[in-house]
Amino acid sequence: GGVFFVVCRIRYKEKFGSLVEIISDADAATLQASDRELDLALDNAIEAAIEAAKAYLDGKGVAYVEATGNTNDEVLSAAVTLADQADAVFTPTDNVVMAAAGAVSATFAEAGIPYYTGADSFVTSGALATCGVNYDELGAATADLALEVLQTGTVPEYEIVPGGVVTVNTETAAALGIDPAVFGDLGGTLVEVATAAE
Repeated sequence: GGVFFVVCRIRYKEKFGSLVEIISDADAATLQASDRELDLALDNAIEAAIEAAKAYLDGKGVAYVEATGNTNDEVLSAAVTLADQADAVFTPTDNVVMAAAGAVSATFAEAGIPYYTGADSFVTSGALATCGVNYDELGAATADLALEVLQTGTVPEYEIVPGGVVTVNTETAAALGIDPAVFGDLGGTLVEVATAAE
């Protein structure tokens, strides 16, 4: 017997750096995550993402504030508070924040603040943009690895699925007066989506 699993480790430094380049005139950013996710995260990926974002912002001389929340109400309350403090907001992949993503996204859009995230599911909930992987390709690669294990009994070291998929919510971009095409300059594949009905 054995255990086979997939770890989706996003290169947040690259992701956040690309997004900061788009908002290079920002002088204040916000980092939002839940305390609970920070405690439960596999390999502390969310905490690492926030730390990488902070290091990047420090290097660029951009001030930032952090906010946390562990319930939908706390997350939304933090978003309302942050809407008065920042020029842009970034949330890594965080399930607690994701549960309130529609309301959080609307709060930032109404305040005219670009909301960048760690996953495309946030973007279909109304966030402005993310840069990540093609999850269909990731799933296929995972299936291939599982089949290889079953057929050979040998567990391969790992496989890296290329990223470079920039997902932009066209409705949010329009509300913020941003042309989605500016994200095409980040390279890779530009995917335009609309906010999904809840």
